[in-house]
Amino acid sequence: MSLADKLYKIGKTITDKKAVKSLIIREPDSSIDYDTRAINFNTKNNGIEYDDISTNNCTNVFYSDKLGGSGSAIFYLYPNLLVHKSTLVEIDKEKIKGKFSQLIATLENIIIYHYASKTNEILLQSILEKITDKKIINKLKSYPKGDYLYLITINNKSLFEVMPEIWDNWFQNPAIPYKDLEPKSFYDFISMEKIEVGYNPDIGCYTVNNYNDKLKHRIIDNVPLSKESARYIKFGWLYVRKYLMFYFDGMSFSIIPSYVKENEKEFKAILSTLKLSNEQSQLKRNTLKVIANEEGLIKKEITKLERAKKKDEKNISDAKKKLDNEQKKKIKFKLADGLFSNFKEDINDLEFYQGLTVDFIFMEFNKNEVKIYGSIEEVLPSRVSKIIEKMKENNIKDTILIGDKDNTQTYLHDFFHRDELYFYKMNKRKNDPKDSSYRPKILAERFYLAKLLLTNSKISRADLHKRFEFNTEYDYEHKKRVDAKGMKSWFDKDNGLKIYQDEENILSFFEDEEINKIKD
Repeated sequence: MSLADKLYKIGKTITDKKAVKSLIIREPDSSIDYDTRAINFNTKNNGIEYDDISTNNCTNVFYSDKLGGSGSAIFYLYPNLLVHKSTLVEIDKEKIKGKFSQLIATLENIIIYHYASKTNEILLQSILEKITDKKIINKLKSYPKGDYLYLITINNKSLFEVMPEIWDNWFQNPAIPYKDLEPKSFYDFISMEKIEVGYNPDIGCYTVNNYNDKLKHRIIDNVPLSKESARYIKFGWLYVRKYLMFYFDGMSFSIIPSYVKENEKEFKAILSTLKLSNEQSQLKRNTLKVIANEEGLIKKEITKLERAKKKDEKNISDAKKKLDNEQKKKIKFKLADGLFSNFKEDINDLEFYQGLTVDFIFMEFNKNEVKIYGSIEEVLPSRVSKIIEKMKENNIKDTILIGDKDNTQTYLHDFFHRDELYFYKMNKRKNDPKDSSYRPKILAERFYLAKLLLTNSKISRADLHKRFEFNTEYDYEHKKRVDAKGMKSWFDKDNGLKIYQDEENILSFFEDEEINKIKD
């Protein structure tokens, strides 16, 4: 079953406006005190005129997430613009479209695809023409640097109040025809019925933008979608983006279920289970962030107290007790240590559904574009449990760890995550652009091991022994393992015994008849 089929099936379960609205609504960050300014226009003599930009307290505003487009053509449901820690003082008439590109793209999208009534379309077209008016530009340039939320209003009412049909019409027709490509009669990719196709769900995975100009027509030939099929794929994708995106140690992936039974009630229960798992995982992460921040403050306090000329032992003792309490809280909210443990935690309640498989799709969002690093498809939830079970039997852990290692355990990272260990050992920063070249390597290592253990892939015995050899000869900084005298460290009895035991554990795990991962 293709990704399009799976998204379609998810989308088919979302049948009412309230459910779809919950997928696209996105309120401004409540932690930021935005200064809301309304660019107001007044209707006059069946036309519209610019009025003023002023503080506005509209409460009935529809804030949506990005609905499509890419780059400067990203659009939303209604034209609202967030300007964070910035100023518009440098703009001129030529640059206004760059600064207001998302707002303008949203207006254009509403007009082109007739989401507004014919009368309101005329008003919006007039607003689009007037948005670069000198009066508007000069007013915008006068504001100091800050956090602003700009709305377009008509007669001091939000567009959602004045034009509710935009939301109604988008709900019915969220998938739009491809630009410069005429819909045609062909067999729909999903239903296989002959119908008008050529509609774009605009989900960022497959898009006309990925095709050379001369080959753009092939998007319709390769993925011919009717208006209805594209609509449900769009809804399915919005559900995945909102509720089925999971995170582990800087890596994001979606979990997409596929169920062979035609039982909508059970499939909805599966989606609800994954959604709940996602919410619990996010709650844990947020709680741990709060605890980590509190820990950091207490540690700074302890350092300050211990460095004081006149030490106050009672205050130091009290601070250390506070730190101990925070660290105990971590145990309650502890996340899974490794990637497979994390997978197990995310899909833990799905094993009893016979005929259910899940896809793990490793991806990142950049604005509305999606970069997919790879996918592991049709994994039985029980397979993940079996991996965890067999790792425990062979004293193997999938934790990425440099310090505080348990010497009774064998760590997969010693053989499959050497670039990642090097990354951490050399103190490379995950979000530092200078270190960005390491990120693809880390993702590639994680994806390789996940695919190896969760699919029918196998590793050659020769490849595995090369990994053993590299771990024996080189440390985490990719330097030769030698002591001060130049003697190879694995000659040491204890080191040699540990290396031998680790290799035996890996071999025992990979050769287990239920894992069966070595090809000769």
